[in-house]
Amino acid sequence: MGVDMNYEFQKKSPKGWDRVNDNFSNDRSYLLYSWLGLDARNTWGVAAITPLRGLPDDIELQWDEDGCDDYWGEHSQTWLLSDEILASTSPVAIEDDEPGSVVAEFCAEVQRLHGLHGTVRIVLGFTG
Repeated sequence: MGVDMNYEFQKKSPKGWDRVNDNFSNDRSYLLYSWLGLDARNTWGVAAITPLRGLPDDIELQWDEDGCDDYWGEHSQTWLLSDEILASTSPVAIEDDEPGSVVAEFCAEVQRLHGLHGTVRIVLGFTG
């Protein structure tokens, strides 16, 4: 069983934060997950951009009958701003880790969304 990331990119509006469409494939990459703060699968010793923060104050978990949040994931919820991601040094794939390309794809999408909307927020959590 693996871990998957549940996420949403958002832009600031007068009403708060609104979802924006993105082109990120969200392929599984424990290297990316470690960089975003998930320590459980961090076999590379990657420094997280920031420690896990929980969900932003304007978002609440929505529990289902199994005690899980289907939208934000089962655990390790956090959020980051595009400014923080773009200012951080992205991890480099080690030992021919193919998911390293997912990190590059993620960074490119953050850069694209930042260019379109200014500072964007990614809210995320993990399942599995």
